[in-house]
Amino acid sequence: PSMPSTATRALFAPPRAMPRSRGTVVSAVSSVPKGTTPPAHLESAWTQRVITLDPKSRGIFIWTDTLRASLPEMRDVRVGMVNLFLKSATGALTVNENCDPDVRTDMQNALEAIVPVGLDEQRAALVGCSIDLPVRDGRLALGTWQGLYLLASNAGPVQVVATLVDHKGDTKIDTKNVKLNAPSRGCHPARDAIDAAFPGVFDGDDEKKNSGASLLNVLVKHTSASLTVNDANDDSVRSAIESALNALVPESWNYPGGAVTFRHTDEGDDDMPAHVKSTLVGASLTVPVDLGGHACVGEAPTRGVLLCEHRSGGGFGGSGATRDAVVTRVRCRKAYQVALAMDAGDECVDVTERLRDVVREAFHKMDSESGVTNGLVNVFVRHGSSGAFVVVGSSRPTFGTSFVNALDDAVRETESSHREKVKASLASASATLPVSDGKLALGDDQAVFFCERGTGGETREIVVTVCGD
Repeated sequence: PSMPSTATRALFAPPRAMPRSRGTVVSAVSSVPKGTTPPAHLESAWTQRVITLDPKSRGIFIWTDTLRASLPEMRDVRVGMVNLFLKSATGALTVNENCDPDVRTDMQNALEAIVPVGLDEQRAALVGCSIDLPVRDGRLALGTWQGLYLLASNAGPVQVVATLVDHKGDTKIDTKNVKLNAPSRGCHPARDAIDAAFPGVFDGDDEKKNSGASLLNVLVKHTSASLTVNDANDDSVRSAIESALNALVPESWNYPGGAVTFRHTDEGDDDMPAHVKSTLVGASLTVPVDLGGHACVGEAPTRGVLLCEHRSGGGFGGSGATRDAVVTRVRCRKAYQVALAMDAGDECVDVTERLRDVVREAFHKMDSESGVTNGLVNVFVRHGSSGAFVVVGSSRPTFGTSFVNALDDAVRETESSHREKVKASLASASATLPVSDGKLALGDDQAVFFCERGTGGETREIVVTVCGD
């Protein structure tokens, strides 16, 4: 069935003409044969609508309740995922503490110290305008102290495209609670725990072949931990990420005399810095899964999912050695997956036009059978030995260079041999974007970039997974 037409079409940017993509097809349209009943695990319902948020000033605002009121269909979802995409090049979305308002004030001041005032587009891109969140038993599957943040650079209305996937599945099959090892402050491999929840997802499994391309989302349910994809096999890389974050958000900011003086200090010197680090790296991560049931994170065991623990004692409040997380597999009844070859060495390349072409082709194929018009597209950088990443930012021609420069300034104290990989974790290997009426639904001032400061002459891959129903 096609998605309910709840989005306001006039709000989306018109498509621009562009040449055909030359990407290499990894898996063509994944679907159930026409005229047959899809298996229970592939049944799903999609809802998409535009939510207008109207901040009255610059700042950070909690809007969890607004989402619940604006998307009542979420109450009927047993297991699923919602993507929230902010159509603004100067604002951002994140998840962090929902209680003490001082956290939001401190967060605003810290982010403006890391990326100075006047670079609103670069700061917004660093935090991110898109976030995927699991839904279980009618509600967001957030941690007790987690809430949705809007980072607004200006007063005035902004629009969020909310795309809800109701899996119609069994919570025992499609979503799992897991405990990720967090024995100490730093970044720790999370692959084993995720693989235990969904056996074979990182190695592939012959029994899972032809199960359909899908997306795998992991959310860590804490405001002082985060998730990234990076080199999981090299202790020096993981140490470099930890050191860079400590330099970016020093504990000295708990005391007068620094660039920032935190107010939220009752829980220890490591607490408010941990909140900021969680927002910089991100608590939610989505990776593509191919037809063979294999997560496309890159060359194993080199590249993998890392849990970054930002509290000194490890685990929640230093009292344990794990962090709670939710792993959700979103199986697409209709999916299209390709790998696009990218040339390294160009720093930031605008790939918006190539993505529009992939989306147009994907929805043309899917629509030919079932009237598919709306959905999601996930863009994921798959390469284990580079610092490549993907970012959604301003469509201005100079944005790519200015964003890389801002990242360079942020990690200038990092050891040079690992600087690019640290930048990749501060940005992201993954971005999920909405599709409406078969078109990429970016804001008028937004574009998607593939970034890497390489040596030139090398080729990287970005995996593009288009899901619809």
